[in-house]
Amino acid sequence: MYNPNISFGYRAIIAIISFIIVGQISYAASTTTSSGKSASEKREEANIYFKRGLNFQNTENYIEASKEYKKAVKADSKYAEAWSNLGFSYRKQGNYKKAIKRP
Repeated sequence: MYNPNISFGYRAIIAIISFIIVGQISYAASTTTSSGKSASEKREEANIYFKRGLNFQNTENYIEASKEYKKAVKADSKYAEAWSNLGFSYRKQGNYKKAIKRP
């Protein structure tokens, strides 16, 4: 928002800082990981497995669901919902040790 009471120099500094921040955000979004995939590519791949896991979970096939959720968290280790559903599928199988342990 434009404020006429702010000096030109101050507005210039704000513009430069904003440009740097936006540039850093764009750079972070486009960087790749050690696997050679960007974070969004990893999440896209993980979503495929996650949706398969949900389909198995909805039919109460928790063994197959856990296999798909494991693939999802392998593709994207920061996918919290996939981790949660993996633990849930292990609990439904009665495998409480795996439910609380990170593979």
